[in-house]
Formats: sequence, C-alpha cells, structure tokens
Amino acid sequence: MPEAAGGQAAAVVVERNNSLDGVRAIAVLLVMGVHVGFPLLQVGWLGVDIFFVVSGFLITTLLCNEYARHGRISLPKFWARRFLRLMPIYWLYVGALTAAMLLGPADHLHTLGGWTPREYILALWFYFVNLAPSGGIWTHQALALHLWSLAVEEQFYFLWPPLCVVLLRLRRPWLVGLLLVGLVLWFRQGAGLELKSNLSTRGIGIIIGSTLALYMRDRPARVLGWFASPKLRWTAVSLTVASYLVLALLCAGGRMDEMRVHQVALPWLCLLFAWVVGMLWTGPFDTLARILSWPPLAYVGRISYGIYLYHMVAQRLVWGLLLRNIESWPRIPKYALRCGLYLGITLSLALVSYNLIERRFLRIKERLR
Repeated sequence: MPEAAGGQAAAVVVERNNSLDGVRAIAVLLVMGVHVGFPLLQVGWLGVDIFFVVSGFLITTLLCNEYARHGRISLPKFWARRFLRLMPIYWLYVGALTAAMLLGPADHLHTLGGWTPREYILALWFYFVNLAPSGGIWTHQALALHLWSLAVEEQFYFLWPPLCVVLLRLRRPWLVGLLLVGLVLWFRQGAGLELKSNLSTRGIGIIIGSTLALYMRDRPARVLGWFASPKLRWTAVSLTVASYLVLALLCAGGRMDEMRVHQVALPWLCLLFAWVVGMLWTGPFDTLARILSWPPLAYVGRISYGIYLYHMVAQRLVWGLLLRNIESWPRIPKYALRCGLYLGITLSLALVSYNLIERRFLRIKERLR
C-alpha cells in the first residue's frame, strides 16, 4: 500500500475494478427496466443512486491516491479527464436533441415554469437541465428526461475536487464529509423533495460515497478488517437486496410511492450501496466479486455511460415507431419482443459509440494521469 506524505497510509491504488463494472451494469439495467415497466423494477430508478455512490467513491479515492503520490491534486488535469470522458458523446446527443427542437414544428416548443425553449437548450448544453421543469417545454422532452443525473454529477465534479484540495490537508477530512451528509439530509427534509434532482437533495449518494472514500484513506486498516469479513460482506448484500425487494413490493402494491421512497428510504439505501461498493473495492476476490466481474456483465458496465445516454432514444423508437402496430398481439409476446429489441438497440448504440468515439478520447484521457 502506498504511503502518503507524512507516512499516512493511502487508499489502495487500483486502476480498474471489474466487480464495480458489474455494479454499474446492474445499475443501468435497473434504470432501463423502470422506463419500460419491467416487473419488480418500480424502484429501478435507484440505479441512478448506485451510479452516484460509485461515482462519489471512485472520484474521491482517485483524488486521494493522486494526493498520496504527488502531495497535490492537479485540478486542470482532473477536469480535462472528466471532459474527455463525458463531453464528446454527451454533446453529440444534446446536439441531436437541439437540432430536433430547432428544426421541428414550432408548436412543439412551449414556455413552462418561467423557462423558455432557449433557456432549456442552454441548460442542456451547460449541465443545468436538472434545474429545469421536467416536462412541457418540448413535446419530445422525454428524450432528455434522464439527463438531469448527468447534470448533478457534473456539478459535483466541478465543486468537489477544489474542496478535496483543502480537506486532504486536514487530519480527519471524513468528519467534514459527515457534516456534509448531515447538511444534505437537512436540505432534503426542508425541501420536501421539491428539489429532488439537485445535488443538495438527490446527491446524497454522491456525498456518502465520497465520505466513505475519505474515511478509508484515513483508517485503512480498520476498514479493511470490516470489509474483509465474510459475514459482514454477505450481510451487506442481503440487506441491500432485501431492502430493494421490500420497496419494490410495497410500490407494486400501492402502499408506497416514489416520493415516499425518496423521503424515507433513499439515505438508508445509499449507505448500503456504499457499504457494498467499499467492500468490492478493497477485496477479497470472493464469490460475489467473481459474479460481478463476469466478463459480459463487466463489459456492459464499462459501456454503461453510453447505454444510459442512448436508452431513452431506443425506448421511443421501439414503442413509438418500430413496434407500435402490434397492440393486438398477446401481452407477453408483445412485451417480450419490445423489451428484446429495446435492449438490442440500446446495446448496439452504446457499442458503436464506445468503439468509434469514446475510446479515442479515453486514450487521450489516460495520458493526463
């Protein structure tokens, strides 16, 4: 394990963790499932919060590792790496949406909640779409429905690293992380979930993941002991799966709705997600890690950004265009065909995007480490 300046143990340096790619794959499949009403995926939107936890944990861990190696953090290089990873295909997608808005019928655009179409387009390009009304500005706004989460992450990438530069000079930076978790919980309570797409409310998973990474840097021996325990590892997995299933069944039975899950269960679930992510990061490579590292699953996780970005287009293509004339079919074959085509189109778009566009920028990104 590398030593930080002053002899403090740094977080384990791992360039890529295939089991976390498996977690990403599960997260994006949950999100895809909820958008097509797949059984027991009524709360599949929690996949976004899994992404948030993973993102907060990994970004903070990598910042800690950079600080341990060099005694500093290069903010320009960090932001350049994030730019190269996220912006090329995001701007490609948003460019296509912008063209569709501007070249489509004028009556498809409206003013809503004080937002004009021009302001909405600017929000898409500059990562403020999470502040805009969720529907009504553009007739086909469902194609941008999911971009709010990318805006939340981008805002985190802009704000958190400069704060980390300060925090990593402190003796116990994770205490500040706990304070931030408390502040986010307080904001959530006061907001009444009206601002559920903001970093200060829905970003609870990012802050929890970041705080865990800071704690693991500060007390690696203790954390490694906790996470290496087979009983604790399977307890974490069992509680996570059981909590998800209980919430899904309650929502399916009409006893809870999405707002109530946000209000009551989301912080607890993010703690569980962080627990699982932390133990997968630190090892050992047990049965769970082997399952999540299964190459096809891990590869889906590796291209999950493209899957997430394009899946709403695939959903609209299948249900609204390609297979809209099969309503007379029996329910199960009709739904199975639509879901299969939806999955196939989404994966195909993500594969083409990853191999033809993203990998080129990823090679440049690796030179900036």
